[in-house]
Amino acid sequence: MLKKYPLEYVAYYGRGNAYVVQGNYPSALADFTRSIELAPGYWKAWNNRGRTFAEMREFDSAIADYDQGLLINPASAELFLNRSSAYIQKGDYTRAVKDYNRAIAIAPGFALASGSRRPDVNGKLK
Repeated sequence: MLKKYPLEYVAYYGRGNAYVVQGNYPSALADFTRSIELAPGYWKAWNNRGRTFAEMREFDSAIADYDQGLLINPASAELFLNRSSAYIQKGDYTRAVKDYNRAIAIAPGFALASGSRRPDVNGKLK
């Protein structure tokens, strides 16, 4: 598809997702970045590039991408959930809880968000 339509942002997004499944994070990042260049308002590309950064343990970059996605779609429970996970990995439980609460407020039935809020080994709410 990309040979025929080299400016199709959704095709880069889709191939980026396939690269993530294969564990090819550098190629996934390149495709998500190209998708963002072609369609900066496509929040899903910001989200999935953030998730890829998180898989690579680059949590600051992941949070920056989730922030950009939330500027575009401030009602995304998924973005809040993913950003909260990155905050947890950084040990910033206060921000993580705020984002979990936002995700739950947006989508109360969002089982993954509400199921992820649990105390850590020190009794802090994650």
